[in-house]
Amino acid sequence: MLHVLSLSPQVELAQVRQPVVKFNEAAVNFGDPKAPAPFTLRCSNAQASEGTDRWTRDRQWALAFDQDLPPPGTNCAVTAVSGFKSGSDALLTCTSSYKFNSIWPFMQNLRPGRQQPIDEAQYFVQGSTGRQRAAHYAQGQSVGRHVLRQHR
Repeated sequence: MLHVLSLSPQVELAQVRQPVVKFNEAAVNFGDPKAPAPFTLRCSNAQASEGTDRWTRDRQWALAFDQDLPPPGTNCAVTAVSGFKSGSDALLTCTSSYKFNSIWPFMQNLRPGRQQPIDEAQYFVQGSTGRQRAAHYAQGQSVGRHVLRQHR
């Protein structure tokens, strides 16, 4: 009996490169260019679900997105193809659908840190997940007022 050992991702992520499915046994004859896909991918953003699927091993299937990262707020479902059978004629039995979604990038760290002194003309460096445009804060004319400047 063919079943899924793991399918990742299945959570909220800021970066999603490719869904990967691992099986308990050989699902295809590795190297067969006509080996069918065991799953389909559908996302709430149609462009986000565009990509190329391939067998990376006889027990592993992956779908690489055309774009590195689906836009934040994109919900995706990886659904098993009904009646999929392995090369040894074993029927795929698994959860019918697995879900994940992309979230907005979030700040992971900020430099200088909380315990470091801040200079009058200080620049801050922000480390975050995902892609963001570079930005910095500049001190405004009055104390406590900050202005966000975008670097293009």
